[in-house]
Amino acid sequence: MRKAFRLLLVFAVAIMAAGCFDYAERMEFNSDGSGTLHQHMVMYKSGFTGLMEMMGEMVPDSVQDSSMFSFIKRADIEKKLENVKNVKLVDFKESQDDSTAIYDIKYSFTNLEEMMSITANMGGDEMMEGMVPKKEALFEKDASGNWKFSRDFGDSSMENFLNPPAEPTADEASPDSASDSLSGEDPFSGMAKMMQAMMMQAFANRTVKLTVKFPGVIAESNATKVEGSEATWEYKLVDMGKAPRFLEASIKP
Repeated sequence: MRKAFRLLLVFAVAIMAAGCFDYAERMEFNSDGSGTLHQHMVMYKSGFTGLMEMMGEMVPDSVQDSSMFSFIKRADIEKKLENVKNVKLVDFKESQDDSTAIYDIKYSFTNLEEMMSITANMGGDEMMEGMVPKKEALFEKDASGNWKFSRDFGDSSMENFLNPPAEPTADEASPDSASDSLSGEDPFSGMAKMMQAMMMQAFANRTVKLTVKFPGVIAESNATKVEGSEATWEYKLVDMGKAPRFLEASIKP
């Protein structure tokens, strides 16, 4: 029981960090499958300083300490691209004010798989892996000559941590849990519910938005919005469980 509780605490703190961000992405495809990708990320400083305090970390006297919030660095991206031929960094902008750190990053690519690999872990920081949707995607022509777009948007970790873990059965109960039961306390369940409430509050207004512009007419899609040749999938983090596992679209050239 106590081991499971510690694991829940670690993962909850990690996923709460994701609640400090808004993430928007715009991808534009050309008729040969190449394209551009623009990432727009807004980090809310108050969320991170709150997490630092909760974890017992020292918080600078001023949140204006920009180095503390520079979690993505141009040099790190350029290093990742040193041996990559099919992806180029077009632009990198960082701006900070009292409350936010904002990043705008633009790439051009001729290979979608390599593009997704580069953006899977921004800046080499493991914390960022839980911030954005999964990066596996394809854009290719089917037998009829239409383009097929598909992107893995599954994020089981988000769904798992927004719902309290199931209570262990009698057979699964450990000596620690038996001791807790005898004492009449259920700290694991109580803490899980408290963390769920904290995460729901952190995620209340945070969003993930993906927009794709295709070289043709969108015939079918499961997007939340379609305008001409553009499809947009947008969800609040608290509603991620309602999102499809795969973002899909069929495009007529």
